[in-house]
Amino acid sequence: MAGRFDTSFKELVTHHFVSLLPWLLPGVRGEVVRLSEELPATLRRADLIFRSEADGAPPTLYLIECQCQGDADLPLDLLLRAALAHRQYRLPVETVLLAFTPQASVPEEYVFGGRAGRESRHLVSVRRIYDEPAESALSLGIRQVLPMVPAMQPQDGDRATLLVRVLERIIDLDKGENAPDASGLRPPITDAQRKLMMDQAATFATLHLSKQNVQGIVREVVERRHYMLDPIRDFPWLRAGYEEGIEKGIEKGKAAGIAESVLAFLSARNIPVDPRLRARILSCQDRTLLDRWIARAATAKSADEVLGDN
Repeated sequence: MAGRFDTSFKELVTHHFVSLLPWLLPGVRGEVVRLSEELPATLRRADLIFRSEADGAPPTLYLIECQCQGDADLPLDLLLRAALAHRQYRLPVETVLLAFTPQASVPEEYVFGGRAGRESRHLVSVRRIYDEPAESALSLGIRQVLPMVPAMQPQDGDRATLLVRVLERIIDLDKGENAPDASGLRPPITDAQRKLMMDQAATFATLHLSKQNVQGIVREVVERRHYMLDPIRDFPWLRAGYEEGIEKGIEKGKAAGIAESVLAFLSARNIPVDPRLRARILSCQDRTLLDRWIARAATAKSADEVLGDN
Protein backbone atom coordinates (compact mmCIF):
# COMPACT_ATOMS: atom_id res chain seq x y z
CA MET A 1 0.00 0.00 0.00
CA ALA A 2 2.82 2.41 0.82
CA GLY A 3 4.04 2.16 -2.74
CA ARG A 4 0.75 3.67 -3.84
CA PHE A 5 1.40 6.67 -1.58
CA ASP A 6 4.80 7.16 -3.20
CA THR A 7 3.17 7.12 -6.63
CA SER A 8 0.48 9.58 -5.54
CA PHE A 9 3.09 12.05 -4.37
CA LYS A 10 5.19 11.63 -7.50
CA GLU A 11 2.18 12.48 -9.63
CA LEU A 12 1.40 15.46 -7.41
CA VAL A 13 4.94 16.79 -7.69
CA THR A 14 5.11 16.20 -11.46
CA HIS A 15 1.93 18.09 -12.24
CA HIS A 16 2.19 20.89 -9.66
CA PHE A 17 5.91 21.38 -9.12
CA VAL A 18 5.92 25.11 -9.89
CA SER A 19 3.27 25.71 -7.23
CA LEU A 20 4.98 23.40 -4.72
CA LEU A 21 8.45 24.89 -5.25
CA PRO A 22 8.18 27.51 -2.44
CA TRP A 23 7.40 24.65 -0.05
CA LEU A 24 9.86 22.09 -1.43
CA LEU A 25 12.85 24.37 -2.04
CA PRO A 26 12.26 27.83 -0.54
CA GLY A 27 14.12 30.54 -2.43
CA VAL A 28 15.18 28.23 -5.28
CA ARG A 29 14.17 28.60 -8.93
CA GLY A 30 15.11 26.65 -12.04
CA GLU A 31 13.81 23.83 -14.23
CA VAL A 32 12.94 20.13 -14.09
CA VAL A 33 15.43 17.86 -15.89
CA ARG A 34 15.61 14.16 -16.73
CA LEU A 35 18.29 11.50 -16.71
CA SER A 36 19.26 10.01 -20.05
CA GLU A 37 17.60 6.71 -20.97
CA GLU A 38 21.05 5.45 -21.97
CA LEU A 39 22.34 5.60 -18.39
CA PRO A 40 21.93 2.64 -16.04
CA ALA A 41 18.74 2.82 -14.00
CA THR A 42 18.01 1.96 -10.38
CA LEU A 43 14.98 -0.15 -9.50
CA ARG A 44 12.94 3.04 -9.19
CA ARG A 45 13.55 6.29 -11.02
CA ALA A 46 14.20 9.47 -9.11
CA ASP A 47 10.91 11.17 -8.25
CA LEU A 48 12.13 14.58 -9.40
CA ILE A 49 15.41 16.15 -10.59
CA PHE A 50 15.56 19.94 -10.52
CA ARG A 51 18.35 22.20 -11.77
CA SER A 52 18.56 25.43 -9.80
CA GLU A 53 19.34 28.78 -11.43
CA ALA A 54 20.28 31.15 -8.61
CA ASP A 55 21.76 34.53 -9.53
CA GLY A 56 25.50 34.68 -8.94
CA ALA A 57 25.69 31.07 -7.78
CA PRO A 58 26.68 27.94 -9.72
CA PRO A 59 23.77 25.67 -10.73
CA THR A 60 22.95 22.74 -8.50
CA LEU A 61 20.96 19.59 -9.20
CA TYR A 62 18.34 18.74 -6.58
CA LEU A 63 17.23 15.11 -6.46
CA ILE A 64 13.91 15.07 -4.61
CA GLU A 65 12.75 11.69 -3.35
CA CYS A 66 9.47 10.79 -1.64
CA GLN A 67 9.32 7.84 0.75
CA CYS A 68 6.47 6.49 2.83
CA GLN A 69 7.83 3.12 3.89
CA GLY A 70 11.07 1.68 5.17
CA ASP A 71 13.63 0.57 2.56
CA ALA A 72 17.02 -0.76 3.66
CA ASP A 73 18.45 -0.21 0.17
CA LEU A 74 17.32 3.41 -0.13
CA PRO A 75 20.67 4.99 0.94
CA LEU A 76 22.43 2.97 -1.79
CA ASP A 77 19.82 3.95 -4.38
CA LEU A 78 20.13 7.62 -3.43
CA LEU A 79 23.90 7.41 -3.83
CA LEU A 80 23.62 5.75 -7.24
CA ARG A 81 21.04 8.26 -8.53
CA ALA A 82 23.21 11.16 -7.37
CA ALA A 83 26.21 9.68 -9.18
CA LEU A 84 24.19 9.18 -12.39
CA ALA A 85 22.86 12.74 -12.26
CA HIS A 86 26.35 14.13 -11.69
CA ARG A 87 27.68 11.95 -14.54
CA GLN A 88 25.19 13.43 -17.02
CA TYR A 89 25.09 17.09 -15.97
CA ARG A 90 28.55 17.57 -14.35
CA LEU A 91 26.90 19.66 -11.61
CA PRO A 92 26.93 19.48 -7.80
CA VAL A 93 24.10 17.27 -6.56
CA GLU A 94 21.94 17.80 -3.49
CA THR A 95 19.66 14.91 -2.51
CA VAL A 96 16.50 15.78 -0.60
CA LEU A 97 14.42 12.98 0.93
CA LEU A 98 10.82 13.71 1.92
CA ALA A 99 10.02 11.16 4.63
CA PHE A 100 6.29 10.91 5.37
CA THR A 101 6.65 8.33 8.16
CA PRO A 102 9.38 7.67 10.76
CA GLN A 103 10.25 4.34 9.14
CA ALA A 104 10.83 6.08 5.80
CA SER A 105 13.61 8.27 7.20
CA VAL A 106 17.29 7.44 6.60
CA PRO A 107 20.55 8.67 8.17
CA GLU A 108 21.75 11.93 6.64
CA GLU A 109 25.23 10.52 6.05
CA TYR A 110 26.02 7.31 4.17
CA VAL A 111 29.61 6.00 4.17
CA PHE A 112 30.36 3.84 1.15
CA GLY A 113 34.09 3.36 0.89
CA GLY A 114 37.62 4.62 1.37
CA ARG A 115 40.43 4.18 3.86
CA ALA A 116 39.94 4.88 7.56
CA GLY A 117 39.84 8.61 8.10
CA ARG A 118 39.28 9.29 4.40
CA GLU A 119 35.94 7.59 3.84
CA SER A 120 33.74 8.55 0.90
CA ARG A 121 30.39 9.90 2.06
CA HIS A 122 27.05 10.77 0.52
CA LEU A 123 25.08 13.41 2.39
CA VAL A 124 21.28 13.55 2.24
CA SER A 125 18.97 16.33 3.43
CA VAL A 126 16.06 14.58 5.15
CA ARG A 127 12.79 16.48 5.56
CA ARG A 128 10.75 14.62 8.14
CA ILE A 129 7.29 15.56 6.90
CA TYR A 130 5.65 13.59 9.69
CA ASP A 131 7.27 15.99 12.18
CA GLU A 132 6.63 19.22 10.28
CA PRO A 133 3.88 21.38 11.83
CA ALA A 134 0.64 21.18 9.91
CA GLU A 135 -0.21 24.75 10.89
CA SER A 136 2.84 26.10 9.07
CA ALA A 137 1.92 24.26 5.87
CA LEU A 138 -1.68 25.46 6.07
CA SER A 139 -0.55 29.05 6.55
CA LEU A 140 1.39 28.99 3.26
CA GLY A 141 -1.83 29.22 1.28
CA ILE A 142 -0.46 26.85 -1.39
CA ARG A 143 -3.42 24.73 -2.44
CA GLN A 144 -1.25 21.93 -3.86
CA VAL A 145 0.30 21.34 -0.42
CA LEU A 146 -3.11 20.65 1.16
CA PRO A 147 -3.33 16.93 0.23
CA MET A 148 -0.05 16.26 2.08
CA VAL A 149 -0.95 18.12 5.27
CA PRO A 150 -2.77 15.11 6.87
CA ALA A 151 0.62 13.37 6.99
CA MET A 152 2.10 16.23 9.05
CA GLN A 153 2.05 16.86 12.80
CA PRO A 154 -1.06 18.59 14.17
CA GLN A 155 -0.44 21.05 16.98
CA ASP A 156 -2.79 19.23 19.35
CA GLY A 157 -1.89 15.74 18.12
CA ASP A 158 -5.43 15.14 16.81
CA ARG A 159 -4.94 13.79 13.29
CA ALA A 160 -8.65 13.07 12.78
CA THR A 161 -9.52 16.73 13.35
CA LEU A 162 -6.63 17.76 11.09
CA LEU A 163 -8.07 15.68 8.25
CA VAL A 164 -11.47 17.32 8.77
CA ARG A 165 -9.84 20.76 8.53
CA VAL A 166 -7.95 19.85 5.36
CA LEU A 167 -11.03 18.41 3.64
CA GLU A 168 -13.08 21.47 4.54
CA ARG A 169 -10.27 23.71 3.28
CA ILE A 170 -10.27 21.87 -0.05
CA ILE A 171 -14.06 22.14 -0.33
CA ASP A 172 -13.82 25.88 0.36
CA LEU A 173 -11.12 26.55 -2.26
CA ASP A 174 -12.02 29.55 -4.46
CA LYS A 175 -13.99 31.10 -1.62
CA GLY A 176 -12.70 34.15 0.23
CA GLU A 177 -8.94 33.99 0.83
CA ASN A 178 -8.61 30.98 -1.47
CA ALA A 179 -10.20 32.73 -4.45
CA PRO A 180 -8.27 33.07 -7.75
CA ASP A 181 -6.30 36.32 -7.99
CA ALA A 182 -6.99 39.01 -10.57
CA SER A 183 -3.80 38.27 -12.48
CA GLY A 184 -5.03 34.81 -13.38
CA LEU A 185 -1.88 33.22 -11.92
CA ARG A 186 -4.11 31.15 -9.68
CA PRO A 187 -6.81 29.75 -11.98
CA PRO A 188 -10.11 28.55 -10.54
CA ILE A 189 -10.04 24.97 -9.29
CA THR A 190 -12.28 22.55 -11.16
CA ASP A 191 -14.59 20.09 -9.45
CA ALA A 192 -12.49 17.20 -10.79
CA GLN A 193 -9.33 18.74 -9.27
CA ARG A 194 -11.11 19.25 -5.96
CA LYS A 195 -12.21 15.60 -5.87
CA LEU A 196 -8.67 14.46 -6.70
CA MET A 197 -7.22 16.60 -3.92
CA MET A 198 -9.69 15.12 -1.43
CA ASP A 199 -8.76 11.65 -2.61
CA GLN A 200 -5.05 12.39 -2.14
CA ALA A 201 -5.62 13.92 1.30
CA ALA A 202 -7.50 10.79 2.37
CA THR A 203 -4.70 8.61 1.04
CA PHE A 204 -1.98 10.46 2.95
CA ALA A 205 -4.13 10.44 6.10
CA THR A 206 -4.00 6.61 6.12
CA LEU A 207 -0.29 6.85 6.89
CA HIS A 208 -1.34 7.66 10.47
CA LEU A 209 -5.04 6.74 10.71
CA SER A 210 -6.88 3.52 9.92
CA LYS A 211 -8.56 3.27 6.55
CA GLN A 212 -11.96 2.78 8.20
CA ASN A 213 -11.46 5.91 10.31
CA VAL A 214 -10.49 7.97 7.27
CA GLN A 215 -13.46 6.71 5.24
CA GLY A 216 -15.82 7.66 8.05
CA ILE A 217 -14.32 11.15 8.36
CA VAL A 218 -14.59 11.80 4.62
CA ARG A 219 -18.22 10.69 4.51
CA GLU A 220 -19.09 12.84 7.54
CA VAL A 221 -17.46 15.96 6.05
CA VAL A 222 -19.02 15.47 2.62
CA GLU A 223 -22.50 14.96 4.06
CA ARG A 224 -22.28 17.73 6.67
CA ARG A 225 -20.99 20.30 4.19
CA HIS A 226 -23.51 19.18 1.57
CA TYR A 227 -20.66 19.03 -0.90
CA MET A 228 -21.78 18.12 -4.42
CA LEU A 229 -19.98 14.81 -4.43
CA ASP A 230 -21.37 11.32 -4.68
CA PRO A 231 -18.80 9.32 -2.70
CA ILE A 232 -19.74 6.14 -4.50
CA ARG A 233 -19.71 7.53 -8.03
CA ASP A 234 -17.16 10.35 -7.88
CA PHE A 235 -14.67 9.40 -5.19
CA PRO A 236 -12.52 6.41 -6.27
CA TRP A 237 -10.87 6.02 -2.88
CA LEU A 238 -14.20 5.71 -1.07
CA ARG A 239 -15.81 3.76 -3.90
CA ALA A 240 -13.27 0.97 -3.40
CA GLY A 241 -14.26 0.72 0.25
CA TYR A 242 -17.95 0.81 -0.62
CA GLU A 243 -17.58 -1.93 -3.21
CA GLU A 244 -15.58 -3.98 -0.74
CA GLY A 245 -18.41 -3.53 1.76
CA ILE A 246 -21.00 -4.57 -0.82
CA GLU A 247 -18.99 -7.67 -1.64
CA LYS A 248 -18.72 -8.56 2.04
CA GLY A 249 -22.45 -7.89 2.40
CA ILE A 250 -23.23 -10.27 -0.43
CA GLU A 251 -21.04 -12.95 1.12
CA LYS A 252 -22.68 -12.33 4.48
CA GLY A 253 -26.10 -12.67 2.84
CA LYS A 254 -25.10 -15.95 1.22
CA ALA A 255 -23.87 -17.26 4.57
CA ALA A 256 -27.14 -16.27 6.23
CA GLY A 257 -29.09 -18.11 3.53
CA ILE A 258 -27.10 -21.31 4.01
CA ALA A 259 -27.57 -21.07 7.79
CA GLU A 260 -31.32 -20.80 7.30
CA SER A 261 -31.16 -23.85 5.01
CA VAL A 262 -29.40 -25.87 7.70
CA LEU A 263 -32.24 -25.07 10.13
CA ALA A 264 -34.85 -25.80 7.44
CA PHE A 265 -33.34 -29.26 6.81
CA LEU A 266 -33.44 -30.09 10.51
CA SER A 267 -36.98 -28.76 10.90
CA ALA A 268 -38.20 -30.82 7.91
CA ARG A 269 -36.73 -33.93 9.55
CA ASN A 270 -38.34 -33.06 12.92
CA ILE A 271 -34.95 -32.69 14.63
CA PRO A 272 -35.16 -30.18 17.51
CA VAL A 273 -32.59 -27.36 17.75
CA ASP A 274 -32.12 -25.67 21.11
CA PRO A 275 -31.64 -21.86 21.24
CA ARG A 276 -27.90 -22.14 21.85
CA LEU A 277 -27.27 -24.21 18.71
CA ARG A 278 -29.70 -22.10 16.66
CA ALA A 279 -27.79 -18.93 17.59
CA ARG A 280 -24.49 -20.60 16.70
CA ILE A 281 -25.78 -21.66 13.27
CA LEU A 282 -27.28 -18.26 12.42
CA SER A 283 -24.17 -16.33 13.51
CA CYS A 284 -21.73 -18.45 11.49
CA GLN A 285 -20.09 -16.65 8.51
CA ASP A 286 -17.72 -19.49 7.54
CA ARG A 287 -18.97 -20.76 4.17
CA THR A 288 -16.88 -23.92 4.33
CA LEU A 289 -18.25 -24.80 7.76
CA LEU A 290 -21.83 -24.00 6.73
CA ASP A 291 -21.53 -26.20 3.64
CA ARG A 292 -20.31 -29.02 5.88
CA TRP A 293 -23.25 -28.52 8.25
CA ILE A 294 -25.86 -28.51 5.51
CA ALA A 295 -24.44 -31.77 4.14
CA ARG A 296 -24.65 -33.35 7.60
CA ALA A 297 -28.20 -32.02 8.18
CA ALA A 298 -29.51 -34.41 5.53
CA THR A 299 -28.53 -37.52 7.54
CA ALA A 300 -27.74 -36.46 11.11
CA LYS A 301 -29.82 -37.78 13.98
CA SER A 302 -29.43 -34.67 16.15
CA ALA A 303 -28.43 -31.02 15.88
CA ASP A 304 -25.35 -31.74 17.97
CA GLU A 305 -24.24 -34.27 15.37
CA VAL A 306 -24.58 -31.64 12.62
CA LEU A 307 -22.33 -29.18 14.44
CA GLY A 308 -19.97 -31.78 15.92
CA ASP A 309 -16.39 -32.20 14.74
CA ASN A 310 -16.87 -35.88 13.87
